[in-house]
Amino acid sequence: MKKYFLLLMLFSLHVWGQRELQQEKLLGDIKTLETKTFTVVEGVPAKVYNYNILNKFDTKGKLYEVLFLGNDELMDNKEVIAYLPTEFVKEVAIYNREGRKDKVMTFQYNLKNQLIKEIKSVTNKGVEYESTFEYNDQKQLIKKIQFFPSIDYTVTEDYSYFNDNISELRRASHTGINTEKYLYNENGWLLEKTELNDKNIVFSDIFYEYNEKGLKTALIKIDETGEISYFEQYEYQFDSKGNWIEKKIYIKGDWTSVEKRNITYF
Repeated sequence: MKKYFLLLMLFSLHVWGQRELQQEKLLGDIKTLETKTFTVVEGVPAKVYNYNILNKFDTKGKLYEVLFLGNDELMDNKEVIAYLPTEFVKEVAIYNREGRKDKVMTFQYNLKNQLIKEIKSVTNKGVEYESTFEYNDQKQLIKKIQFFPSIDYTVTEDYSYFNDNISELRRASHTGINTEKYLYNENGWLLEKTELNDKNIVFSDIFYEYNEKGLKTALIKIDETGEISYFEQYEYQFDSKGNWIEKKIYIKGDWTSVEKRNITYF
């Protein structure tokens, strides 16, 4: 299927600043993708899920609706996605439990189909934030400026690259400058993220491991003393198409939660 689901990661732009979010390759012509998360206590998953996210795709593979459901099976909120004729996302409308449109995210592109502006507005309150984006001659994002008018607050992110991967992110705000540095393997999968504070001192190193499909199987966090302060591990089960349908999450060796997917196909 076309990767419109992955395009939706661009809404929050975690794909740029949080490279541990890998671009999963969804296989087959997916109609719906539902993910339920269950807490696990003493090795036994809860009977009732904590939350549920339902993604809906059209026959062309475009994600057109995302439902966020509480454990009461009622909708907490809903996102409805509209596209331009170029098939890039034009707008995301966010509705609350009562069905009222609470927020709207709009996206503007240049003639090269590069995202240059993102605006998030709140009904009856105005603009929550406005982000602008700049690119180099290689069509790589090099700067993001996000402005929050209600509190007169600006965050600026500058990106550096090694080959086609982001190698460094510098995030500047009124509180100072923080830096993240990234290392990848030959497949472009993130292997290490180093975090530095506003004094340019390393306070965290995060290492990642993957299976042959490129799915993350482990996350290990090292603090400034060189000790392991946190680690996660993941185990997967797959359907006949090769998409994962169950993901067990272990935190510091303890099985703490499980994500279960129900995927339907056209």
